[in-house]
Amino acid sequence: ALGQCSAFLKGLSGVETRVCANTAMAAREVAASGDGTLAAISSESCAAQYGLEILQSHIQNTDNNYTRFIIIEKEPRLYPGANKLSLLFSLPDEPGSLSRVLARFATGSLNLTKLESRPDEGSNFRYLFYADLEASVGEPAVRRLLKSLSDELPHATVLCGDGTNIDTLEQEGLRNMDAFICLTDRDEENLMAGLYAMRSGIPKVVIKNNRSNYSDIIASLGLDSVVSPKQITSDYILRYTRAIANRHGSSVEKLYRLLDGQAEALEFVVKDGNDKFLGKPLRDLHLIPNTLVAVIVRGDKIITPFGNDHIEAGDSVIIMTCESGISNLNEVFR
Repeated sequence: ALGQCSAFLKGLSGVETRVCANTAMAAREVAASGDGTLAAISSESCAAQYGLEILQSHIQNTDNNYTRFIIIEKEPRLYPGANKLSLLFSLPDEPGSLSRVLARFATGSLNLTKLESRPDEGSNFRYLFYADLEASVGEPAVRRLLKSLSDELPHATVLCGDGTNIDTLEQEGLRNMDAFICLTDRDEENLMAGLYAMRSGIPKVVIKNNRSNYSDIIASLGLDSVVSPKQITSDYILRYTRAIANRHGSSVEKLYRLLDGQAEALEFVVKDGNDKFLGKPLRDLHLIPNTLVAVIVRGDKIITPFGNDHIEAGDSVIIMTCESGISNLNEVFR
């Protein structure tokens, strides 16, 4: 309310403003205080309910300013005259995903009155979209729209519960599934849920694990389909740099610009010599700022490096950096 009436409040002198949870509570607090120096911004009905005197009306910045209230019920109920529908949805990060949804609004002759986006917390480059429609969920066109939106992911089932909970999995018929995929942010939950799915006889079980040094242990438990975001990132970097290097007819000591020049990927082949970094654990080396040793390739083995790993002669080393002008691997270490 303070923001909606900001122009009026700026015209007052010697007035201190305080935020309340809502305008009704503000009116109740003023009435209960009995202090004639206090006032509240509220509706006329609140003033009548709490016996307050109306000092000035129509103080809002714009005449068409309204506050919406949302009633949440366990059972769906349609009220006469309800003609506004709000949707909250997310979309895959790919070209045309939003335009396909908006085209469905137009096809159904539905008037879109608001469209806002907010970053999806915890997900990079993914957004939540909030939309208001002048429509009622009881209208056939609206029901067709909602049905078409649900077809965006025709083979997915959304569970309103903990997908790693055994009772939830059993209620959803886990034992009848052809595959089980667990990609939560907690490696422990992924492992336990994956083991339970494997014990339940699921033919294909895929889990996410960020700790590459546990890969052998996980494989010994029978879980051979493990997704590692770090390994996937390393593979993409390696594939990208090698592809460009082969295109230019060279596979060593090449520089490739990424993200419109904001970052660079460099691939070096380490030769025998007296380089200061050879054989030393990475934790004992000091990298220049904004630089990362992303991948070490040793023969047929691709290593996602940690502090105990080291660089040997003959290794291919992928460096990611925001610094420019690096021409030798020694320049990466201070």
